[in-house]
Amino acid sequence: MRSSRKTLPTIALIAGAVVAMAVIVGSILFLRPRDPSPREFTVPIASLSVGGEPYCDESLHVCVVETETGRYLALVILDTHPHFRDRGCTTPWRADFDLAQVNGPAGATGAFRSGCSGATFDRTGRLLFGPAPRDLDRFATEVRGEKVIVLLDKVIQSPAR
Repeated sequence: MRSSRKTLPTIALIAGAVVAMAVIVGSILFLRPRDPSPREFTVPIASLSVGGEPYCDESLHVCVVETETGRYLALVILDTHPHFRDRGCTTPWRADFDLAQVNGPAGATGAFRSGCSGATFDRTGRLLFGPAPRDLDRFATEVRGEKVIVLLDKVIQSPAR
């Protein structure tokens, strides 16, 4: 009998330690920081066309266009001027913007335009007007089947003009 009285508290102590460790490890795994942002953005190729409207997700600051050569560009729609970019200024697509306002072709419409700096970019991200030091930056893309995959963690910075 004597040995069973010592064994029971020992077993209880070991079981308690195991449960405590499980709670600690579980808490650490549950509370660890997670990366809330997606790493990829998927665009169905059928939703893109040469000269058509860009496919945009403004919450991710990305617009995807199909070029005349059949390439897909994923443009980062943040102002490239550091003063305005640091303030979170975006360059959303404005389908109704008259390019003649920035010495573009008469009757042509549609541009990415910063509401902060007035920088204006064509549908491929090329700077047309304004204080921006370079074209719009881009995300790397891959074509997988009938989808364009935008790699949101691979930014390609445009060179200074």
